[in-house]
Amino acid sequence: MSEPQVDYVSVFQNLPVPILLLTPDYLIIGANSAYENISGKSRMELIGRSVFEAFPDNPSEPGATGTRNLSESLRRAAETGQRDVMALQRYDVEVPGRPGSSRSVTGAR
Repeated sequence: MSEPQVDYVSVFQNLPVPILLLTPDYLIIGANSAYENISGKSRMELIGRSVFEAFPDNPSEPGATGTRNLSESLRRAAETGQRDVMALQRYDVEVPGRPGSSRSVTGAR
């Protein structure tokens, strides 16, 4: 009797939790549907870009530290192999369908 085949791509795409897949140098190689919904960006807009290019700090906020904080957290996680918990981060994201306008979100990894 053979084992049933699992369609891992379908499982990934349909997970209810937003997931972004990154290479060790932070290049985006995958995003599931929940991530597209929460970010307002399509897979095609994300894949192949650096996470910091796809989601830069707000240039209108000279004191913004979101990308630096995320970079440091990802580096710590990669070096230790352990989860790194960040404090809540304020992050401005573009409003879908309204280029140039943004809204603030707060979240943690």
